[in-house]
Amino acid sequence: MLTNRFLPSLPPRVALSAEIRRRKLSPRHISSLLTITVREAVKFGKRVALVEVKQQNGRGRRNAFVDERIAKEMANRAALMRHSIEEAQLKGWTVQCSEGGRVNFWLDWQCVREAIVQKTLLKRQRTEAAFERGQVQMFSVTACHFSGTHELTVCQMDTDTNSAQSKLAKLSADKFLLVPKSESKVLENVPGAKEFCISNEELFALKHNPGTTLFFCEDDADPQLLESAAILKALGNDVTIMTNTYSPRRIKPSKLDCFDSEFILSIKDKLCQLGIRFFISLPTKFEQLRASTDDKSAILRVHATSAWSKPSEKGGAGDWAPFLEEFNTVVISVGRRSHSAEELVLANVQCRSSNVNCSPTTDSTAGCASISSRKLSSSELLLAPNVYAIGDVRLEQRWTGGTSPPAQSEEGNCRRVQMLVRRMCEADVETMENDSPIVKTMLIPPTEYACCGLNEEETERKFGKHLMRVYRDGHVPIAAEKAKMICVKECVVGLHLIGPKASQLLSGYALAMKLGLTKKQMEQNDWQKSATIGE
Repeated sequence: MLTNRFLPSLPPRVALSAEIRRRKLSPRHISSLLTITVREAVKFGKRVALVEVKQQNGRGRRNAFVDERIAKEMANRAALMRHSIEEAQLKGWTVQCSEGGRVNFWLDWQCVREAIVQKTLLKRQRTEAAFERGQVQMFSVTACHFSGTHELTVCQMDTDTNSAQSKLAKLSADKFLLVPKSESKVLENVPGAKEFCISNEELFALKHNPGTTLFFCEDDADPQLLESAAILKALGNDVTIMTNTYSPRRIKPSKLDCFDSEFILSIKDKLCQLGIRFFISLPTKFEQLRASTDDKSAILRVHATSAWSKPSEKGGAGDWAPFLEEFNTVVISVGRRSHSAEELVLANVQCRSSNVNCSPTTDSTAGCASISSRKLSSSELLLAPNVYAIGDVRLEQRWTGGTSPPAQSEEGNCRRVQMLVRRMCEADVETMENDSPIVKTMLIPPTEYACCGLNEEETERKFGKHLMRVYRDGHVPIAAEKAKMICVKECVVGLHLIGPKASQLLSGYALAMKLGLTKKQMEQNDWQKSATIGE
């Protein structure tokens, strides 16, 4: 498990060790899901304690302490600066070029990483300050277990004596909320994959420049992977994407995560034009030729089956050829593994008391599933009556996509956790049933793709093709590249846009869609004052 966090609402009796009480949280970022959870509980006057369990991921490494979203935004800014320098000559600037007409500039990865770390720490300090104002008690521990129905025992490992017995503490609470995070899968059967390859979330936490990078995924339409590949390419790195399946016309709906398949395919074509190579193959072995250091990246030799290169934009048919190349970094994205209810309670939380009814069950209603009913249902309970869970939790099924499951994404869970905490506090949740659409963003330097509402596939499945109308941009305004509006009975249910600052633009449209935006209202608006992206 990457991160286990527990949110007890404390009754008056609390027994704590003074040494653990003074400990701050680890320097990793605090997710927005956890922040909303604490804020909602404090809002209803609950005494809250936050326990963070520091554990290693499946590769035996500590979890990255940078916020992946912040890292991509900072790297995207650096890529935009590089793009501006390249376009400076077209805007009238005189740029001194080397022989061959190329501009000499390079990227200091250490500076970029330092900026990412500082911004992550600043965000965490502000969050911790807000927690302290709300009188939230915070603990960072290495292990914990339930010692009773309403008691959680936490322990801090002593690095000197390697003993946790001297730093034990007990938290008493009426209710417990688990906020787990899924972990990236690894290629277990491929030699060298676990030792030498990294996951997508570890990419921007590297201490050195990734250099020549290979991305391997099950589907080349993975939005998170395409975003990371585009940012690295914009920073000047050589990028190759390898997949074991290739579908140029159709994308699985489960891979889209609210994005539109037409836009994803358009982005893939644009990445091909930028020089990113696409191959269909399956790695058979990863061999390390040089180990990585703080200032120098490793050299990995990738052995793969015969690779088929994607047809070029000039009309090439693509061909099969043996694949044996060397890369500095290999990123594996073959899905994420969420945690079942049994794993959370029995393995990671370690219920050691016979008073806690936490035996494995095959009941389909156990665990944490959809939180859409008005009353607190049994599907929200986690084996014990007073233990709840939200986040990347599953029952019997496993998510095999390249990113987090669409129903378990952090943006969607932010709403679910608000409703769950309010139900736990026996508060009213009627006003939260119809919230504004979520704006999702995909950074593709020098532009970005943003969407809010439904995509074309979801609209057709939910309302039927006969009620759906799709409107595309009849002309291309300045700086915009692609736009689509999806309507059901002339009511706007989805907006998709590729262009600079697209996410900021759609934030206002999300509120308008909540209030019932129609196509007629869009047409009546005066767009002739200035040629902007909104036009």
